[in-house]
Amino acid sequence: MTKIKVNTKQSKESTALLDKLAQLGTLSESKAKDLSKSHKHFLKKSRKKAFSYGIARHLVGVQDSALHKAYVSTLYCNNIILQDGPKASTKYCKQRWCPICNGIRTADLINGYYPTLKQLGNLYFVTLTKQSVKANDLKQTFKVMRNGLRHIQHNTLRKKHGIKLIGIRKVESNYNANEETFNPHMHLVLSTDNIHDVYTLIYEWLNYFPDTTDRDGQHMRPIDLENEDDNSYLLELFKYASKTVTKDGFSPEAQDVIYTALKGSRAIQPMGIKKIPKEERKHVDLPIDFQPMKTEIWEYNYTAKDWIASDGKNFTGYKPDAKTKKLLKRIDNPI
Repeated sequence: MTKIKVNTKQSKESTALLDKLAQLGTLSESKAKDLSKSHKHFLKKSRKKAFSYGIARHLVGVQDSALHKAYVSTLYCNNIILQDGPKASTKYCKQRWCPICNGIRTADLINGYYPTLKQLGNLYFVTLTKQSVKANDLKQTFKVMRNGLRHIQHNTLRKKHGIKLIGIRKVESNYNANEETFNPHMHLVLSTDNIHDVYTLIYEWLNYFPDTTDRDGQHMRPIDLENEDDNSYLLELFKYASKTVTKDGFSPEAQDVIYTALKGSRAIQPMGIKKIPKEERKHVDLPIDFQPMKTEIWEYNYTAKDWIASDGKNFTGYKPDAKTKKLLKRIDNPI
């Protein structure tokens, strides 16, 4: 009998969904209650910019990378903030490894798909894996996994079992520094009235990859959207294609392998659902209400972890906390 792990352990994260999922990390650096919403927004952006710049300055040093120009664009992402009275403008790199742009993308995906997923209900979080591979095999493995799921979805589940997959899937990979291997896997959020459909999917995945898939590596668990803790599983689906800083540290070469393997492909793919058009979603630009109403050019300074004006004044007054300093230190000293 096929062994499938069913995870019923609750996540320890407990925050409101749309506030949590649109952001990177927490705001322990700005606990003061008298800060405006706009000031808090830019303080969070300061934290993300520190990670973005720290990561990019090592990625640009990866030799012969096909993504070199893209990494350079991340160095300059949000590097300049132009203030015109209460308005702020800047340029974004829109790269998937950039914490700032990934945060925007995450919010966009959540706002685009969450209402539909919530309406569908009966959701399950599923993880499908293949065995770890070396760097040279990762891109092909991603392709094989996508093709495998497509075959199972259309030729096996639908024709053989009468099952139609409804939900979202995402391809990503972890890196094992000790083994110097990559662990490609898929996360899926599926809607079905019959949990047997999920078991059938995992069973057919194992049948499709009998010799290259660890049976104990497949997981599933129900998602209760009324439980804020469960919403962290949606964050898991939308937030990133690779965890940049792991317990082993930060390896720009390994991250380059993952992002190069994903280049030109859609990491997130809907199945049987549509994204809500942007014009139907609410978006409000926050005014700069924590600086005098003036025209100013703010330039980012990595040492200060903030944007600085020509007179030396700081834009947000951001100061990293101990946890953030620890993470930035690991990035600044890659493995």
